[in-house]
Amino acid sequence: MKKKILDSSIKFINKYNNYDEIKSAELRYGLESLYMTITKFTVAIFISLFIGVTKELLLLSLFYGILRLVMFGAHGKSSLQCWIMSLTIFNIIPLLI
Repeated sequence: MKKKILDSSIKFINKYNNYDEIKSAELRYGLESLYMTITKFTVAIFISLFIGVTKELLLLSLFYGILRLVMFGAHGKSSLQCWIMSLTIFNIIPLLI
């Protein structure tokens, strides 16, 4: 599904802009990053609704976002590690708080 959404987005953007391969690759990378962020946050919100820590999740997300303006975040070596770290950070920490 991710590939389908990214391909259609890039096709739509390229319809109005004439990008070369390098610029298209940069665009794909940025759109893929945005897609992964949105899907992980959506899953984290659904889990937080289930365990009852939605308010804490939103506060943590706000402060984490402010910190990321000046710092780097934790990165996994694979997409699975990224998912596990993100869901742990955004659901277990608010549960502990």
